Amino acid sequence: MVVMEMEWLLKLLQHPK
Repeated sequence: MVVMEMEWLLKLLQHPK
């Protein structure tokens, strides 16, 4: 399973631009 990828993806989406 690629949980790490999902983690960084969520972080990127979370971080306000």
